[in-house]
Amino acid sequence: MTIEHLPATLRKARRDRGLTLHQVAEKTGVSYAGLSDIETGKQQPTLKTLERLATAYDLELSIMLGPAGSWQLGELTLSAAEIRELRRWFQERLAVREAMEGKV
Repeated sequence: MTIEHLPATLRKARRDRGLTLHQVAEKTGVSYAGLSDIETGKQQPTLKTLERLATAYDLELSIMLGPAGSWQLGELTLSAAEIRELRRWFQERLAVREAMEGKV
């Protein structure tokens, strides 16, 4: 897999969450050195590592693999943070709807 923007996307996701490489290493089981090499583009992550990072950063893999942590929909570009906020908003609305319908 060769995705030029992935190192910057992963570094930004980590920094946006205020996490250090050591903290991410603890959360994911991926070594500090491995994470550093991935973020600097010296090493390509495996799919399993990407899944662990996506979980640690609460991101969809498709967002991580999109250009620089953003998602394009027509003329609208959303950042990963905006997508997370929209996802939370929709989940809250769905929970309210289900509660009103007596499903919860």
